[in-house]
Amino acid sequence: MCGRINLRTSNQDLSKLFTEFEQLQFPDIEPRYNIAPSQPVLAVREIGQTLSADFLKWGFRPPWWKPKQPQPINAKAESIESGRYWTGSFRHHRCLIPVSGFYEWKASEDGKQPFQIGLESGEPFCLGGLWNRWEAEDGSSSETFAVITVPPNDLMKSIHNRMPLIIGKGDFGMWLAEESDGNELSGLLKPYESDALTAYAVSTVVNNPRNDSRECIEPVASN
Repeated sequence: MCGRINLRTSNQDLSKLFTEFEQLQFPDIEPRYNIAPSQPVLAVREIGQTLSADFLKWGFRPPWWKPKQPQPINAKAESIESGRYWTGSFRHHRCLIPVSGFYEWKASEDGKQPFQIGLESGEPFCLGGLWNRWEAEDGSSSETFAVITVPPNDLMKSIHNRMPLIIGKGDFGMWLAEESDGNELSGLLKPYESDALTAYAVSTVVNNPRNDSRECIEPVASN
């Protein structure tokens, strides 16, 4: 599961991350240390062969969604090519979620210990997601997304049994293109290499989504 992320980088660093796409413009952003489901999240996507960076709501609504029905925050990679919820978006509505890191909780006898996971380099990176535009009967609409998850790599195995899909910078173009080849896309649905990631324990202050400060990412002693 991936249920909490952070994005604490500058617009300049985001532009460097997407340096291949000179036409992509980012809205002004403020550091966020504890982004949770149901909140707006920055996402990069292609619409009509034009790239855009927009805020989408975290919690997926398929076209047939009705109020009070579940809004999944994650999509298992093993089901997105065949599952009713996901197939349309996997074919045509993929997105990238820029992050500085994500959080996961490790179960122990003393409770659940949160960890912050990010690139060893400290640079921002992107999670793979699926988005959809849902239209209500009154004509209003909302744009939502879910983060794709995959089996854990060797680093994550000791923390959790799933991890978010990380899309490497060299694969951004293929992932975003609306009509990319399905077989090539399927090849990206795998755990990211362990050696490129780092994980450390953080305070349980991150457990409360109302807490959105640098304290959320400060290292602490692990239980």
